[in-house]
Amino acid sequence: MRSIIHNIVTCLVLCAAGIHVTHGEELVGSIPGQLTVEQGAAVYTIPIQVPSGVAGMQPDLAITYNSNAGNGLLGVGFSLSGFSVITRCGKTIAQDGVKGGVYHDDRDRFCIDGQRLIAISGSDGGDGTEYRTEIDGYSRIVSHGQQGSGPEWWQLQTKSGQVMEYGNTDDSRIEAQGKDTVRLWAVNRISDTVGNGIDFSYYEDNANGEYYPTRIEYGGDLIQFEYEQRSDDINRYVVGSHIIVSNRLREIQAFGTGEFYRKYRFAYDTSIKTHLSRLIEVKECYKDHCKNPVIFNWGDSNNPEFNDAKSIVNNDGMTTLHWSGQRRNIIAGDFNGDGMTDLLLQNKSDSYSDAYLLLADGTGGFEQYKDISNLYGMNTFGWSGQRRNIIAGDFNGDGMTDLLLQNRSDNYTDVYLLLANGTGDFEQYKDISNLYGMDKTRWSGQRRNIIAGDFNGDGMTDLLLQNKSDSYSDAYLLLADGTGGFEQYK
Repeated sequence: MRSIIHNIVTCLVLCAAGIHVTHGEELVGSIPGQLTVEQGAAVYTIPIQVPSGVAGMQPDLAITYNSNAGNGLLGVGFSLSGFSVITRCGKTIAQDGVKGGVYHDDRDRFCIDGQRLIAISGSDGGDGTEYRTEIDGYSRIVSHGQQGSGPEWWQLQTKSGQVMEYGNTDDSRIEAQGKDTVRLWAVNRISDTVGNGIDFSYYEDNANGEYYPTRIEYGGDLIQFEYEQRSDDINRYVVGSHIIVSNRLREIQAFGTGEFYRKYRFAYDTSIKTHLSRLIEVKECYKDHCKNPVIFNWGDSNNPEFNDAKSIVNNDGMTTLHWSGQRRNIIAGDFNGDGMTDLLLQNKSDSYSDAYLLLADGTGGFEQYKDISNLYGMNTFGWSGQRRNIIAGDFNGDGMTDLLLQNRSDNYTDVYLLLANGTGDFEQYKDISNLYGMDKTRWSGQRRNIIAGDFNGDGMTDLLLQNKSDSYSDAYLLLADGTGGFEQYK
């Protein structure tokens, strides 16, 4: 009865996430799995059985599905857990008073398994600096040595005396592409107070930024990870590094004191809509005997459904989105930092441009209609005879949508930056037309095109400036520095 109830609950939660889990008949045993709900996501965990270690020193591995997760070593939504890592992370307002990105230099801070490390002695990233986790787990964490702009390796000691090393082997230090600086320190050894240990080995492709575990050794036991080529290479940028993941996990093999213990095989298909890898089967085998597999049936609906449409044409008693003889531009963004998408409406005619802000109220409607056409005592969004271009982005890394205003005439271009202040207003009106002592944003007889994007992977919006004339075109890159300014002109 308990198994039946578990399967019903599992189906109810995971079916809502678009995935169905099927266990075989329990005549020869089924692979156990556990369902939880974490922060609104459906999480399904399959523990990986490994040989018992001396004094309980053995790895704790699992295959985990999270309905909010992306594509990884086991396809969409699935990951291999049990490998602790220390990574670089940005400053936070709570701990540092400002929000920052990751730069691979001394401005970075550090996180262990997603939790911020707080320096309690020494400087962040320094040799011998001691840290605690933001939510104190009573572990003593120390950074050691120096490699590039940051530590060479780390040591964590728990209150029970267990010691964990991160990045203390060449293969567990994952460098940023083209740099000596380490971007990720993977756990390479765990040891107890009497010397029993677990050693982790990794494969690193520095050219493509790809890394994954290959072996775990402990007390004469061995866990091996086998991979296969995938057709859906994962391409992403992390702080300027282009990372290409071209493999996926095919098999886990476990050996106890040289004898075969068991293996897990993973089978995949490819989504007809997204063309991404999807895990469809997990099979656990011991010699010639295999348990009934766990089978994942994915839904591929070609007919997405939407809730009732809501008209906002007359949201405030007037025709909000259009006037006769005028042109309307609509820009979406989170202008007050509440996590909901607001709207900025720009009304343009040949002689002027007005702008209005609609703040989302959480019901699909808008709670505020605010005229922001004349911020700071001037016609912010347009002048007679000029053309106004509005670019939205997070230019200072605070999570709110800021605005870059480009005012163009036939012979020059001005550029101004408005930073959102969290109330639906903007706290700064900054002229950035002539950064770095030169006139980069306007030339007589030339045309300026501005492209916004996160070009170095730090979570902030940078600018690519293209200067075009009839005979040539130049391009320049401005990288956001986290203050509403730009730190590099390239």
